[in-house]
Amino acid sequence: ELILRNIKEGGRRSLQVVSDFDRTISLCMYEGKPSPTSFGILENSEFISADFRQKVTVTIRISKWACINGDRDTL
Repeated sequence: ELILRNIKEGGRRSLQVVSDFDRTISLCMYEGKPSPTSFGILENSEFISADFRQKVTVTIRISKWACINGDRDTL
């Protein structure tokens, strides 16, 4: 609750969002376990609707396929 209240009080001009979908700036492991990516957090969040989670999952799969196959036009 405190975090959400601080975000609301700070307003949109002070909000910063970091998206580290490929772990370039975050830990890959924490306490011996793989850390989730930002996409992984969205996929598994109970605060996000099932419909949105499905869309995120499809987007991730398309992005991974395009990167593996060098198909930047798909992105």
